[in-house]
Amino acid sequence: MNEGLKSSHYFQLFEYHWTALATPIRLKMVFNERKLQTLEFFAARQWVRVPVYAVNVCMYPIRSSYRYLKELHKYHYLCRGHDICGYVVYRLSPRGARWLLRKKRAGLGF
Repeated sequence: MNEGLKSSHYFQLFEYHWTALATPIRLKMVFNERKLQTLEFFAARQWVRVPVYAVNVCMYPIRSSYRYLKELHKYHYLCRGHDICGYVVYRLSPRGARWLLRKKRAGLGF
């Protein structure tokens, strides 16, 4: 009887951890929070592929990040290019860096 409890307890723990991994917690971001997160991500890096960005900032489904980054490129916050393999890559533009600097100064009380 003790073995049965151990195995069922193990199964419950396994099931809990599996569902926790299978369904990531999605918190609703407030206005401009995603943009701030994105521009901070690109401020620390050079050219980045879209799936790398999506995984690092937990933006799922990954295909939605293509559209979001293209929109930031349309408003000149990001520069768009292609790497040697032909994949779409992005980096922070000067306008995006200025926006990020303004936000950080406003957040610090300057």
